[in-house]
Amino acid sequence: MKVSGKKILHKNRIGGVKVGIKNYEQAIKVFNSLMKLKNSEGVLVQKQIHGKEFLLGIKKTPEFGHVIAFGIGGTKVEKVRKVAFRACSLNEKEAGLMINEIIKGKAEGIKKSIIKLCNLAKKYPSIKELDINPLIVEKEKAIIVDARIFFD
Repeated sequence: MKVSGKKILHKNRIGGVKVGIKNYEQAIKVFNSLMKLKNSEGVLVQKQIHGKEFLLGIKKTPEFGHVIAFGIGGTKVEKVRKVAFRACSLNEKEAGLMINEIIKGKAEGIKKSIIKLCNLAKKYPSIKELDINPLIVEKEKAIIVDARIFFD
């Protein structure tokens, strides 16, 4: 379960993510505690997914237009600070090189996600910022677990 609210940017920092909920009674207790957090507007319930955690994001810059970021994500993002950046006019080969700056091995799910995100920025130029963290990769499947988006 995760707290939800327009003014909440870092759920983990405020104790807004609870895992391992096993029954109805625990769910009710956790729901009530999450609703008491400052700026809470609701609670999101989702299946817990296991895999490697990454971040994927877009930011509009005056110099380069939309720039995409890929790096180590989850709760380690601020400790590790391992991120690669590219202008969004990249192809599959460049996306692969970007990924190899961060991890080694096959990453087709991530590559597809990078290309799709750049295409999204082209289709919706009013996207100011988009953050996906974590993007959980399990085998060759990439799953968005949490995201936020801002428009001009």
